[in-house]
Amino acid sequence: MPRIRIERGYLRARRRLPARIQIAADRALERFMDDPGRPGLNFERLQGWTDHYSIRATRAYRILLRREVDEHGEVFAAVDMGTHRVYRR
Repeated sequence: MPRIRIERGYLRARRRLPARIQIAADRALERFMDDPGRPGLNFERLQGWTDHYSIRATRAYRILLRREVDEHGEVFAAVDMGTHRVYRR
């Protein structure tokens, strides 16, 4: 069961989006913590990045995660959210 840490950049990006997308993002993070292999999340490592992954919040929106390790083990930091353009930031 992975742990999630929310960063300010993610919160800023989330705040700019419609309420229905925010709710979908919250659900996606909850589902990720329950089962990262859940097919609808499309959890995948981003090509060309060593420690960044994405999960699907909606059909058009993705949550960008950065894998880290701390004293308690693996943690994924939610760093940004947006359409596929979020990968180019």
